[in-house]
Amino acid sequence: MFRDLPPGLVDFLRDNVSSYEELNALLLLSRAPARAWAPAEAAESLNVPLELMKTALAALCASGILVEATGEGAKSYRYAPSGKLLAEQVATLHRAYVEQPMDVVQAMTANAIERVRSSAARRLADAFRFERSKK
Repeated sequence: MFRDLPPGLVDFLRDNVSSYEELNALLLLSRAPARAWAPAEAAESLNVPLELMKTALAALCASGILVEATGEGAKSYRYAPSGKLLAEQVATLHRAYVEQPMDVVQAMTANAIERVRSSAARRLADAFRFERSKK
């Protein structure tokens, strides 16, 4: 089971990597930290639709793992974790993905299922919330 993954990796994935597009983009960009990737380049390299790649790169940027690269023309992204802990977690993810790819995928799937369950529970609770009418 994915519980054999290094400590903290499941939490890192839950908090920072919510899709397989994000996972693959993170692994790709972190292998060449000096290179800036345009969404179209990353999408082509990973054989992913461009819109999904744009969303994935923006999410990783918002998580503090990537930064928008400065330059002329279209938006591009570069691997630049905002702290040492994030860099260590990404390195741990690389090792785990090489050694235990199915465990990483299972952890991501479990995290996705938990997000769906939490969202459904919130919607159910909201359905039973009664609003007082103002008279």
